[in-house]
Amino acid sequence: MVHEERLQIVAIMENVEKACEFVAKFARDLGFSEEMIHRCWISVDEVCANVIEHGYKENGHHEVIDVICHTDANLLIITFMDDSTPFNPLIKDDPDPYALLEDREVGGWGIFFVKKFMDNVTYRYQNNRNHLILEKYYSH
Repeated sequence: MVHEERLQIVAIMENVEKACEFVAKFARDLGFSEEMIHRCWISVDEVCANVIEHGYKENGHHEVIDVICHTDANLLIITFMDDSTPFNPLIKDDPDPYALLEDREVGGWGIFFVKKFMDNVTYRYQNNRNHLILEKYYSH
C-alpha cells in the first residue's frame, strides 16, 4: 500500500527541526527502529541545512523546501525539492576517512554520511527544481 505525506517549510535554519520531526514520525509509524529513525533525522537535518546554507545562501525567508515521504512496498522514499540554483551534491567525490586531518578538505562529510545512512540517494533537476531522493528499506 502506498502512503504519502507532505511538508513545506520556509527555508530558514529554525525550520530544519520541523522537517526532521516530520520524517521521524513517518518512519516511526512504519515501525523503524530508533537507530534507523536517528539516521533518518541526521540525513534530513543535513539535506535541509545544505539547501538553506548553500542553495539559498541563508536568505530563504521567501523560499521553501518541500519534503515528501512516501512508501512503496518496503521502501521509505524521502524527497526534498527546492528552487535554489541547480546543484547535484552527489557529483563530488567522497572525503577520505583514512586521510590525515591536515590533508582533508573542508566539507563533504554531511552528504557522505547521508549516503552511508540511506540505501540509495539520487538527484535530478526537473521542472526548475532540485530533487534529492533518499531511500531506506524496512520490513513490516
